[in-house]
Formats: sequence, structure tokens, C-alpha cells
Amino acid sequence: MVEASLLRIARERNYPYVLQNELPELHACVDCRELTAEHREQLHHISNTLQLGWSAEEYFHFIRDSCKVFFDVFEWSEYIKRVDFSVGTRFHGNLIALLHGVPAVIIAHDSRTLEMCELMKIPHLSLAEIERVDVSDVYDWADFAPFCSAYEELYCSYVDFLEENGIAHVLRPSSPVQAEKSPEDST
Repeated sequence: MVEASLLRIARERNYPYVLQNELPELHACVDCRELTAEHREQLHHISNTLQLGWSAEEYFHFIRDSCKVFFDVFEWSEYIKRVDFSVGTRFHGNLIALLHGVPAVIIAHDSRTLEMCELMKIPHLSLAEIERVDVSDVYDWADFAPFCSAYEELYCSYVDFLEENGIAHVLRPSSPVQAEKSPEDST
């Protein structure tokens, strides 16, 4: 399971993990100061389902110590600018990284995500292509030049569409994205 692998990596290497739709984890991260019986049961179930081998207490402490939640896109944007690399199954979380110059790879877990990655030329792997996640290998494999080219073209086409149809907008005439990996970047 890719999600389990990503959780393990985050815990082992003390990487931050951004929660986006994991409701029990979101609740534990945001407004739960201590492990309640209800959360203990939920986290125990999730740990078993993902075969993490973590106790509910271990999972709760990982969430409280390492997980991030954002309810404001500007706050998220400021945060993501400080990371070196983003990898995961969530499209929007990785796109926000790319839009701020942070290399990101999406693990496409459904056809909708795969189609968006293909359209935008975002570096991606399908679940079928990976058995486990090695962050260094994924980073080394990724090529961001096609994304930068496609994004520039898609962005400009979108701005042209808005202007041709008299739709007010605040977008610049050319794309602000410059997410290319340089040799000195690290994972």
C-alpha cells in the first residue's frame, strides 16, 4: 500500500505529512489534545487496515508531531515553499508545490488524477508501477521540463480564453511557474 509506505517514510525520516481528506487523522491533528477512546478505536483500525504495525498511541503522536493541515491556501503556499520535494497521491497538494517551484511527483491512484497528470505533464507514477516508495529514486527519476512547458502553454491558453470572452481576471500574461529541479536540489 502506497499510503502506508508514505506514512512510514514520514515517520522514520521525520518528514512532514500534509493531511487533506483523512478525517480521523484531521480531527486528531486539529482539535484533539489527548487520545480519546473514539480516536483510539479509529486509529487502531486505520493502522491495522494499512498494516502499519503502529499502536493507536504511536499513530496519534505521529499525527500530532508530524502532520500538517491547512485551511488557508496562502498559509499552505508559504509553508510548501520551504520544502525540498513533495510526493504523494493527492493532486492538489502536489500541484500547489509545483506552482511554488517545489519539485513534486504524484502517485496517480485513479483515472481522474492520471488524466490531469497527463494533461499537465506532471511527473507521475501509477499505483501499478510501484511496489514501495523510495523517495530518492522517485526524485531522481522525475523530469520537470515537460510540466514547465505544458503549464506555460496551458496557462497562456487559459488567459487568452478569459480575455477573448471578456472575463475579468488577475492573471499575468505569462505563467509564473518555474518548477525545475536543479542538480543541487535534495530530497
